[in-house]
Amino acid sequence: MDRKIDLTAAITKNKEYNALCDCVRLQCTPGAVRQKRPLVAAGLCEGAEFAFLNNFINVAQECSYNGILLVVPDEKAASRLQILLQEYGKNACFYTARDLTFYGASASHEFEYERLFVLSQLLDGKCDFAIATPEALLQYTIPIHRLQAGIVTVLPGDTRTPEQLVDVLESAGYHRVEIVESAGQYALRGGILDIFSPCHQNPARIDFFGDEIDRMCFFDVMTQRQIEDCPALRIIPARELIADGDAVKRVCSCISSLMKKCTDETRQILEDELQRLKDGRETAFLDKYISIVYPEKECLLDYASDMLPVVIEYGNCMNRLEGQQDLQKEEIKNMLEKGTINGRYADFGRTPGEFEAYLFEGLSVLLSNIGARLSGHKYAGTYAFRTKQTTGCGDRFDLLLDDLRGYMAAGAKVKLVCENENSMQNMLKMLTDAGFGAYVDSERIEQRPASVALTCGQSIPGFELLTEQYVCLTELSSGTVVNRAAKRRKQKKDG
Repeated sequence: MDRKIDLTAAITKNKEYNALCDCVRLQCTPGAVRQKRPLVAAGLCEGAEFAFLNNFINVAQECSYNGILLVVPDEKAASRLQILLQEYGKNACFYTARDLTFYGASASHEFEYERLFVLSQLLDGKCDFAIATPEALLQYTIPIHRLQAGIVTVLPGDTRTPEQLVDVLESAGYHRVEIVESAGQYALRGGILDIFSPCHQNPARIDFFGDEIDRMCFFDVMTQRQIEDCPALRIIPARELIADGDAVKRVCSCISSLMKKCTDETRQILEDELQRLKDGRETAFLDKYISIVYPEKECLLDYASDMLPVVIEYGNCMNRLEGQQDLQKEEIKNMLEKGTINGRYADFGRTPGEFEAYLFEGLSVLLSNIGARLSGHKYAGTYAFRTKQTTGCGDRFDLLLDDLRGYMAAGAKVKLVCENENSMQNMLKMLTDAGFGAYVDSERIEQRPASVALTCGQSIPGFELLTEQYVCLTELSSGTVVNRAAKRRKQKKDG
């Protein structure tokens, strides 16, 4: 991590944080007789919550967990935490919810590729954080053994023909095109095969010499020109829902059964589905039959079985999950009335009750204030943090001075994050002229109480640890911090 100071580390000196971590370690001690139960951490503001997560991953891994399964109440929180955790060097993956398609409407596969990439990362044990909303967590997806079987690594020098690789791609849901422009596509021109796997940022070009792979490189989709050599190409499925021959037969049998007792309008819909399956055409409606295609009924919980579950705002997560379930039940009811689905197979994910049992029948950490949704359960411990969110201080220097005088009078240690190097030097001069003992922060300097240490180039929401008298101030607002972090990540990725 190319920064001088870890501004989140202060939370590791908090008594509540250390007590919670000790309780986790105790529950994970081999031979421990106590039943594992959830822990509740209340009172964490946005910045302190991020500081907690950024450090708690070390405790989870110390206790032999492969990472943290982070459940959040909405996509905005998921995206924010992913960006901030990535800024601090963590491999944080956001697993988005699937928009189920019950009819033949075409849909973008962009998020599907992202989900498949996250699942492949989990199989490889490469995720520090797997972040998901509750409904995304519980939705059925491609079973583990099917994804494992569909992953192929291609190397220069391999003995393969273009036709053999095409067979692999077709069975994995890739679409043949003239020119590859997006993930999930491939193009074959003589002895040259272009493949855009969701695992890679750019498509790969494979040159064959007879039945041997002679050369591989990544290329730019806009110019179609080589960017760099490709030492290894990892091909993963391009579709979550892939029906093999047996699955197609089961779905066709279900559709044929529905057609025996339906209206003319419904029969037309079902006949179109049946014909598409038989012709091997696009089958967007296949989501409706996921329980037939994948009777294993696996979801993200199965992929993340070796990760420690951490839930943010448990009550809001449950409210969202139940609301989504109600909407889905209404949609299922409409399909049952029309006769376009068999009630036996109208199952698309785990239930809120199963999610609740998953959390409360084992070790989990709930970053949530105690409320009605948390009452009636047994916990291994509850921990009350005293934190406070701070606002961006870049617009009004006079207000910053007022805040600093209060912090200095209380003997607080203040970290002030500036937007860039020039801003930091300007701030240093203004604070010095105003009579504050300000200096540029460094790991070589142990900060004393009633002082202001300046740094720059970091993305973190401001927060205050009241008990420790530690304050992290930023020139930018929380939203701007996240936007700047995302921009830096994109520039780094594109560069």
